[in-house]
Amino acid sequence: VQAIAETKKIDCWILFPLSAIARQMPKDEEPSESWALNLDRVFGDRSYWHDLYQTSPQLSMFDDEPSLERSEGSGQIADNYCRRLEEVFAKVAPTRRKFTNSRNSPMFELFFAASNPAGASVAIRIADHILKNW
Repeated sequence: VQAIAETKKIDCWILFPLSAIARQMPKDEEPSESWALNLDRVFGDRSYWHDLYQTSPQLSMFDDEPSLERSEGSGQIADNYCRRLEEVFAKVAPTRRKFTNSRNSPMFELFFAASNPAGASVAIRIADHILKNW
């Protein structure tokens, strides 16, 4: 994604696999190293860690070391990814489209990002209209 943004020539729709990413992020412990490497590739680096994982306020009877826990909700994961897009693209559409399954669990989130600063405003306006009226 960063390579696309660096071209400053390509605008793109990104279908973010929200449920797949959430499954790789355990709620009550750090992800395994292989999952952490996958997440690093998605988010670009490990800065997402500080936003999505906090020290648990619940202390264990036996451990002196506090444990980590992930913030509740997949919305924070998508928000974090959106912030990352905003760091590398000229503009990102403010409206996003969430796709859910039959149980209303979020599966994907659709983003639009414009890399060309000259045409970003027009592209974002069009994409935002599409996302709002879809």
